[in-house]
Amino acid sequence: MSNTSPSPAGNNSGESATTTSAAQKVERIALWATIAASIGGLVFTGLGLREQAEATQHAGDQAKYQGKTYEDQVDQQRKRQARLLNVWPRLQFGDSRRQVVIVNRSNEPIYRLRVYVSFADSYREKEKGEISLLSLGTLPPCAQIDFDLNAVARVDPATEKALNGSKKMDYGVLFVDSAGKAFHRHVAGEINPNPWLEFLEGEEQAPDIPEVFEKFTRHGPEGDAVTALSSNTQGVAAGPSRAQACGDAS
Repeated sequence: MSNTSPSPAGNNSGESATTTSAAQKVERIALWATIAASIGGLVFTGLGLREQAEATQHAGDQAKYQGKTYEDQVDQQRKRQARLLNVWPRLQFGDSRRQVVIVNRSNEPIYRLRVYVSFADSYREKEKGEISLLSLGTLPPCAQIDFDLNAVARVDPATEKALNGSKKMDYGVLFVDSAGKAFHRHVAGEINPNPWLEFLEGEEQAPDIPEVFEKFTRHGPEGDAVTALSSNTQGVAAGPSRAQACGDAS
């Protein structure tokens, strides 16, 4: 019976297998750590990009808001005097009474003041109708008048006939402020630029009525009265008198 002992070769083989297994575990751990780090980096990068995008959008929104605010301020400044020219009915209108109050509450005169009345079946875009204008001249600072709209309608048979008809009536004023800017103020309170009145002289004379009346037939005297209006001005029922609460709008 012979003695047997572990083979040196067998011992080396077991130790090698153990070493290989440990190395593989280390490699796997390192691989997963690398993957985790990569994922973490991507997540961090994504969050950073999202924050950057949000910051960029916020800055853009702020710029748009500031731009709009500035434009609004410029628009309000441009309309500073125009906002102080107002028109409203004196009493409820009747067939023989259509008086309105026109008031300039600014400390500067209103130039080339015109009153218009229009008649149409409706006031949809591109609707046809009749419109008459009457030039009153210059409305002094801090002044108001009572004005008879029937006087404007009577400048032409077409609009005078419409006074007692079934067509819808509309009215408003056109004028130039002390800075030379022209406006159209509707009885509903809207103020719109009316640049046609700024270029009435010269070779290329533009229409002198607002664009909304593009399809309307215009009636009334051509040109503008250049004198200050008075109690003798056609259509003036009372005044000019001192306007209340006169002063520049802030």
